[in-house]
Amino acid sequence: MIFKSYELKKLDINKNNYVLFYGANDGAKTEEIKKIISLNKNITITNYDEKEIIESSENFYNNIFSKSLFEDKKVIIIKRATDKIVNIIEEIIEKDITDISLIFNSDNLEKKSKLRSLFEKNKKLVCVPFYADTADILSRMAYKSFKEKKISISQANINLIVNKCNGDRGVLKNELLKIFDLILKNKKGVVLAVNKWDLIDKEKFNTKDFTEKIKEKTAPFVDVSVLFISATEKLRILKVVDEAINVYKRMSSRISTGALNRYLLDVIHETPPPSVKGKFVKIKYITQLPTKKPTIVFFCNLPQYIKESYSRFLENKLRSKYSFTGVPIQLFFRKK
Repeated sequence: MIFKSYELKKLDINKNNYVLFYGANDGAKTEEIKKIISLNKNITITNYDEKEIIESSENFYNNIFSKSLFEDKKVIIIKRATDKIVNIIEEIIEKDITDISLIFNSDNLEKKSKLRSLFEKNKKLVCVPFYADTADILSRMAYKSFKEKKISISQANINLIVNKCNGDRGVLKNELLKIFDLILKNKKGVVLAVNKWDLIDKEKFNTKDFTEKIKEKTAPFVDVSVLFISATEKLRILKVVDEAINVYKRMSSRISTGALNRYLLDVIHETPPPSVKGKFVKIKYITQLPTKKPTIVFFCNLPQYIKESYSRFLENKLRSKYSFTGVPIQLFFRKK
């Protein structure tokens, strides 16, 4: 049975146990799989690659046919599925298992494909083609993302971004994340506002889960305020303004040299920088520079051996102690 992409709202993995997503638009397929998972919380997810199944079909069968009374519904996602596993799929369908759902994620499948034909002709199975996004769709997605983050950008620049995406919204989202990463690297204050919260089903979704998903995408930049608003309902609009003012104030805040050294030197004593080639980095003194944005300088004997992971560790310690939410922090290591 064929579903068009706009019919996916009707898809229910509790009723439709066998689903085939195929096509070149990996971003759209991944997006829909994540939606299915988010709408069905009490499920166990298992991922397979077709190659794993072919090489160890016995383990695959054991996973499907063995289920305890206390186990949640299983959803098995099979990546890069091709005609090679049609026989295995037919064998599973014959068993008529109801407490397991299988989602097959395939690349382009030709009309003569046995896998595609199986899913298109059998009314118990669901087949969804994912065609490349048009330039117009990607352009609107990009414009919406920039607008939500209050970033001014010309249509010509949006077109340049869209042209790099080859009709795949997953590529577009990665490009947008790179741009937002540049914003943070250029040391701009950040407040994230999620609009149209009035349209969300509050029984299925909550701000905590949404915030976690957003911060997964923006990691390692997670010390950011996320506000859920509605422009039409005037929900929390003023809070966005208030938080933007707070971010501005935090950017100009200063920590005394004494307080910085008392706190951070204790942290460094407990967790010193890892040694490199048998040499140990010793941080002696810390101070904040009189700049417009928080800039902290660490004076040490071997600044070239400080790794990015340790620098991030110190930044996280600073954020846990002082209020820098939404504010970029620069850390420099200089030879004493």
